[in-house]
Amino acid sequence: MNAASIEKSKRLQRVDELLSTGKRFSTMEIIQYANVAAVNSIISELRANGRQIKCERKGDVWYYQMPERLTCLPPKVERDWREREYYLPGRA
Repeated sequence: MNAASIEKSKRLQRVDELLSTGKRFSTMEIIQYANVAAVNSIISELRANGRQIKCERKGDVWYYQMPERLTCLPPKVERDWREREYYLPGRA
């Protein structure tokens, strides 16, 4: 599969933005909220772009969830990855 680049794909950006809230969404909710189809393919493409997405099945319904993104982003300068804990949600 050739995955689209998230920087160039509006459909990937919409699903990425939705899942980046950290909430769990069913396939149908993703279709409705992000106005997309083929959710399983989009999830595969997002994973190919480096996103970590959990998938869980309950009965006949599939749910997708991504760890919540940082709510406080570092300044637009290169930061050492060892400093990342300073930017985690809930840190003062």
